[in-house]
Formats: sequence, structure tokens, C-alpha cells
Amino acid sequence: MRIDLLSAHDGAGSGDATPVAFGGRYLMIAIGTFDSATVTVDLLGPDGSTYVTVDSASMTAAGSAIIYLPSDATVKGTVTGGTSPAGIYLSIYRMPEE
Repeated sequence: MRIDLLSAHDGAGSGDATPVAFGGRYLMIAIGTFDSATVTVDLLGPDGSTYVTVDSASMTAAGSAIIYLPSDATVKGTVTGGTSPAGIYLSIYRMPEE
């Protein structure tokens, strides 16, 4: 199952809040022109309004990482910093249990 968090995103900012029904291991993949920006997967905290970056879910260049998400989570992709980040794509893929 793939969940797209950012699609051709330009500049700093966040994508839409996206529900994730199933917890577990996910593969995070980000591509695009980072131009010194940081791309993160952010998880909605227990207060229902504050987002925090998921452990190991921060990238400063195109690539992939394994992250863990809880069940019934709300996440969003965020781009911060950089001079002119452009065309940023960020997706997460649920991985089967081992």
C-alpha cells in the first residue's frame, strides 16, 4: 500500500493531513530538487494539533528510509528550509511484517 504525502511540491510548507490506518514498518521515499531543504514525515501528536517528526524520517537529499508508524495515525509531509526546493515527491509504503 502506497500513501502519497507530497506530489510535485514546490517551496517550503506541508502537505495535507493523511490518515494511516495500519501501524508498522513503512518505507519512506523522497525525490525532487531539495536545494538544501529538509523533507520530513510528521506525526500528529496526542494534543490533536501539534505535529512531530517521526524518528528517522528526515532527509536532505533524495533517498529512502525505514520508519515506524502507529495504527490510526495522522501524518503529513513537510518541506523546510532550502533556497528553492521544487518538484518534491514524498511517499510511504507499508511493508509486510517479517
